[in-house]
Amino acid sequence: MAVVAVIASMLPRLLLAFAAGDDDLVRWMPDDAFYYLQIARQVTQGHGLTFDGTNPASGFHPLWLAWCIVAGGEVRTVAAGGMLLAVASAVPLWKLLRRWQLPAAGAAAGVALYALNPRFIINSVNGLETALVTFLWLIMLMRLAAWQGEYRVWWLVQTGMIGGGLWLARTDMIFVLLAVASYILWRLPNEFRGRGLACFAAGAVPLPLLWLGFHAAYFGTLIAGSADAIPYVVRHTDPLAVQGWSGHLQCGLGRIVQTAGRWGFITGWPLALPLLLAVVGGMLWCLCRTADVERWRWRLLALLWSAAAILFGVHAVLRLHPTHWYFETVAMLMLLTALLLVRHCCPSRGGAVVAGIGLIGLAATWPASFPPADYPWQRQLYRGAVWAHDRTPPDAVIGAFDAGILAYYSGRKVVNLDGVINDNAGRAIRARRLFAYMREQQITHYIDHDPFMRELFRPFFGDAGGLRYGKLATFADGISLNSSPVSVFTLTWDDTP
Repeated sequence: MAVVAVIASMLPRLLLAFAAGDDDLVRWMPDDAFYYLQIARQVTQGHGLTFDGTNPASGFHPLWLAWCIVAGGEVRTVAAGGMLLAVASAVPLWKLLRRWQLPAAGAAAGVALYALNPRFIINSVNGLETALVTFLWLIMLMRLAAWQGEYRVWWLVQTGMIGGGLWLARTDMIFVLLAVASYILWRLPNEFRGRGLACFAAGAVPLPLLWLGFHAAYFGTLIAGSADAIPYVVRHTDPLAVQGWSGHLQCGLGRIVQTAGRWGFITGWPLALPLLLAVVGGMLWCLCRTADVERWRWRLLALLWSAAAILFGVHAVLRLHPTHWYFETVAMLMLLTALLLVRHCCPSRGGAVVAGIGLIGLAATWPASFPPADYPWQRQLYRGAVWAHDRTPPDAVIGAFDAGILAYYSGRKVVNLDGVINDNAGRAIRARRLFAYMREQQITHYIDHDPFMRELFRPFFGDAGGLRYGKLATFADGISLNSSPVSVFTLTWDDTP
């Protein structure tokens, strides 16, 4: 069943990656993915780590950008890499479940749930690092599942190297890395704990340190300021967040609920949050009641759930910017915990129970998931990019907040204005001088959804400084961001400040 499910899951992935036209591709591939693709293009053309050819571009995860560069920044090649990683993830998932003593039927049902889940399928071809992170995360867990707590130098170093790669794939996986280090330290005999942790660190630390050193030398800072660009704006504009810590917390908790609702990998999405609470409660119950040999599995899961809670807290409560693809490993963790709970409660019929739950869940989620349209309004950005390609001179400079699709398909210089991939724009936002920055960049056109200029970023523009503008085109397909179309403006700047 597992092999059949994996093979069957390749068909929708192939259709999404290769059969869809560009105007459909942008409906499920987030604009952030095109930041990677455009930077990769710039690198392959010899311009360095820049999005627009002028401003340094930092806010990316290095391991995935490396793959995008190898792929030449071609969107379908990059998506194919994600597809292959997702399919390959079935192997460590199968081995992990079998090492945790699930019967073959239960392990096959788990692999089928992963392989055929619509959200996992869509995320695997979303052009982002999601599939790479899940693959490395499963490889690490597979190794830990076979480990009995013995002190083995090379095993610890290798596991650390995988952890270092996981951090390079998504830097917020540092919390998972700390959970794994805690588990290793906890399980090793007392006399080997110091040496064991040193071996793990010897594998995990060198590559991230090299990257941080390069980042500091190239960008002048260890951490990209772009990581806080959108959160900074939200903290200063959201009606709840501006009310102090109580409102900030309320806003963050609401975003956690909203994000959890995007994941319906066993049942339909409305049940995702109560199911999450039930699974975590069941894990804690088993942690207290199982024998010592099996308890180590639940201890590992408890540490991973702690890392997941911190991940949710950082993105949803501190950054106020949770996005569902940040949490695919949390969804995988939920699946693994649910499978172990079923095995614990129904040891003889666990496979049938999991298969039954899975069929119900897939039946509930597939009709609402395909064809995917997570970002239907991005088709308007694509049309704006085509317009810019056909109607603007080659030396035109376009400003945009959602700049990825525009840059990739227009063939023009597009300056990112929200700071996500442009630290200089982020500094202009904090100084509340975006108009001045746009003038310095000699921006001739502005293309984006109207709310960005009218509402979200309005407090950060500052003095227009002699700006004159005129609307050239509007694109609306019936589904818009905040009921707003994409508009094209021509910008001219007077010589007076």
